[in-house]
Amino acid sequence: MAKMEKVTCLQDTEMKNAAEWKDKMNNQQLRVSVQFAKLHHFLEEEEQLFLQRLSEEEKETKKKQAENTLRFNWIINSLKKLMVEVEKKSQSSTLELLQNPKDLLIRSKNQYIDYSIEVFQVKTECHVPLMKEMLKRFQGEQNF
Repeated sequence: MAKMEKVTCLQDTEMKNAAEWKDKMNNQQLRVSVQFAKLHHFLEEEEQLFLQRLSEEEKETKKKQAENTLRFNWIINSLKKLMVEVEKKSQSSTLELLQNPKDLLIRSKNQYIDYSIEVFQVKTECHVPLMKEMLKRFQGEQNF
């Protein structure tokens, strides 16, 4: 009889332990879900922040490109006008060619042309914390 009570008591204890374990497991699963929900929310905010930065950078770069295009168009038009003047001068009489040749030469030399091209690069980089480590871990798990 004492053995029966002892086994029954152990069985009750085992059932209580199992119920406690199940509660702890459910709580842990809830905590994991909450933590990952927070992480998802954080990552979504970070994604939007980086996309906004990229959008601003794109606008700035397009503005610079438009300014460069205008500058090159102005230089091209200025050079075309100068070429037209030179062409007209070359077709004029020898006497007219010899009169005031410095003006055209000075203007030609003063045509400052900046031939440098600005190389645009993406400045905004996204480095998600621990992303490389997570990817390595994931790749390692995939190899098994």
